[in-house]
Parts: sequence; structure tokens; C-alpha cells
Amino acid sequence: MLSFAASRLDGDIMGFARGATILIHEAQYHPDEKSGEKAGWGHSSWEEAARVAERAGVKRLYLSHHDPVRTDAEVYKIVSLARTVFQNTEIATETTVCDLASIGE
Repeated sequence: MLSFAASRLDGDIMGFARGATILIHEAQYHPDEKSGEKAGWGHSSWEEAARVAERAGVKRLYLSHHDPVRTDAEVYKIVSLARTVFQNTEIATETTVCDLASIGE
């Protein structure tokens, strides 16, 4: 299991995540929020997280570190959007339990 925060897709991140069974990646923002007043705050978007998972060949992505101003419905919408990039995307919450057997480990 790997967990990290990343603000861009680079070789170090891909190498770190390559082939992971589970990738837990922070997804604080929507892609468009990163170019506005929050640019440079050091957080990732759901799209960046999904692209890391896709390119690194991970088995399952858990999105974490959600913006606290978002409602549950908004967070679930983000998961739905992320699944358009990387199908095996889930939401990570304080009570999430990862069952490695169900992922193929």
C-alpha cells in the first residue's frame, strides 16, 4: 500500500506507485481550482490522482484528503468523475477498510 501527496505527474511519482495494489492519493481539488487562487498550494486534483493510478498500473485508487467544504454528495461526484479516467477508484474515509483479498492479493 502506498500513500503520498503529489502536485504533478513526474517520474518519481510514477516509479513510487508503479504496480501498487492500493494507491491512496490526496485529491483536494477539482482540476480547474488548481489554476485559480489555490494555485501552488501543494495539493492534487482528483484528475491528477486518477492519471497517476492509470499510468502507474495500480490495481485500486483511493481518493483521500477531500476539501472540508465539500458535501458528501460533491465528494461522491468527484469519485464518479475520477472513474472516467481510472475505473477502480474509491473514496477513502476515516472508516474505510481495504480488503486486499478482494483486490487480488
